[in-house]
Amino acid sequence: MELVTTMIVLGILAAFAIPKFDGRHGFSARGFSDQLLSLLQEARRTAVAQRRIVCVAANGAEISVSKSPFAASGGVCNQPLTNPNSSGNYVLPIPVGIMLAGFPDKVPLQFDPLGRLSPTTTVQLNITSAEGNFSLSIEGETGYVHY
Repeated sequence: MELVTTMIVLGILAAFAIPKFDGRHGFSARGFSDQLLSLLQEARRTAVAQRRIVCVAANGAEISVSKSPFAASGGVCNQPLTNPNSSGNYVLPIPVGIMLAGFPDKVPLQFDPLGRLSPTTTVQLNITSAEGNFSLSIEGETGYVHY
């Protein structure tokens, strides 16, 4: 009787609990959305602090951040922004299995020197994966980035 009970409990654990502990199940989509939130906030801070336009572009495999060489350069972002946590360029790879929707087609998001989006329309970014869905909003008038 005890052996049968033990086997039933182990079967339940094997079916439901143990798969939750293998690797990063359930965390990669949330981690990516947090990293994207941080990237967008850093782009906005840089635009305000350096008084120049900062662009955030997505190409399907990664998200990159660049800035204009001068404050009044007309939106030309041709200098890569340095990652504040490392010595390389600020690039965020999009993990396999995660879909990102909401970036304007072929046009990067631009933060002006006041931290606003240019053009000043609110943007909704949707992060979708098998682990869950997350949504980020960027307010057009203020550039405020939030869930």
